[in-house]
Amino acid sequence: MNDEAEARERAWYALHDPATDAVALAAIAERHPEFAGAIAQHPNCYPDLRVWAESQDAASALSGVATDPVHPDPVHPDPAHPVPAHSAPARRDRVKPASSHRAGWIIAAGAAATILLGGGAVWAAVALIPASPTPSGGTEVMAGEGGRVLAGEPVYIGDELDWFLLDENTLSGYFPDAGDMTTTPSFAMVGESEGVHTSPDACMSWVIPDDWMVVNARRTTWPVAGGESWAGGAYGVYQFPTGELAANYYDRLAGTAAECALFDTLGPDESVYGTTQLQVVAGSAGDGAVVVDARGTDSLGRTQMTTRAYALEGNVVVAIAADRTQETIVDAEGLVTDLRERIAQARTALTEKIGYR
Repeated sequence: MNDEAEARERAWYALHDPATDAVALAAIAERHPEFAGAIAQHPNCYPDLRVWAESQDAASALSGVATDPVHPDPVHPDPAHPVPAHSAPARRDRVKPASSHRAGWIIAAGAAATILLGGGAVWAAVALIPASPTPSGGTEVMAGEGGRVLAGEPVYIGDELDWFLLDENTLSGYFPDAGDMTTTPSFAMVGESEGVHTSPDACMSWVIPDDWMVVNARRTTWPVAGGESWAGGAYGVYQFPTGELAANYYDRLAGTAAECALFDTLGPDESVYGTTQLQVVAGSAGDGAVVVDARGTDSLGRTQMTTRAYALEGNVVVAIAADRTQETIVDAEGLVTDLRERIAQARTALTEKIGYR
């Protein structure tokens, strides 16, 4: 990260520190007018600066034109709130480029987000920042209703994860032996593997997913009626700090289904604990949604059958792991279709929420 990017990041974190004083807020406004919305919400934002910030934010949202603070007001306040000696920049109107070079607003989520799970309260470091112009043939621009568009990669936070959940009736239709379902804002953290590993090594995520990178989640879980006492299912919606981390998590599962068509789970002494067979039965990793049939046989010859499904959208991964009885037949094609439709609905909702005209 270069010095300018580091300074920008420090400024953003300062806006979420209640101890940041009015002088510092004015300096941030002078250097980063795109942070107007967060400046207006800070408890130490004085009236003149808040008026400027709110008008700045509103003007950007309604007209698509972002402007810098105007010297001397309101960035330079009354004597009680001086600013550093350097003067405010002259006003520069940055008009959205036309056609394929149109600049947009995207959500950027910091990896240092503070998450309170279990109680449903979520705070994330999120800022509206100027996106790079979209060149012809570059980043896809998603259109929404009313002429709104979403430029750049989508980023979902907090309660936006609810958009990806399938309702209980839909889930019960795919997994008819599912018992009572419970939805919670939590996720299952993985502990020490105690030497357990797989052969090939790339298949380890199928045994122990590295979900320590998840910063927020929604999970619907259920027991399997008529199944073993340990059998159950989970439909998880997982938020990652960045789209890259989400894609890495998705690829270590969906992307290795072919390589891990047959793999062994081994103990510390290399003894075989069990063997797992994977078969893609619907979708594909490359198109963002896949359903995999997993059959595991342990060292005693007992068989466990599980439907695994994964979908990727921006910084969100939908992951399903549902044990089933011998008689259960899952409509894998229908499940892939539902996952894709839910992703499309979430994209539309996000476009309408933060898109610009």
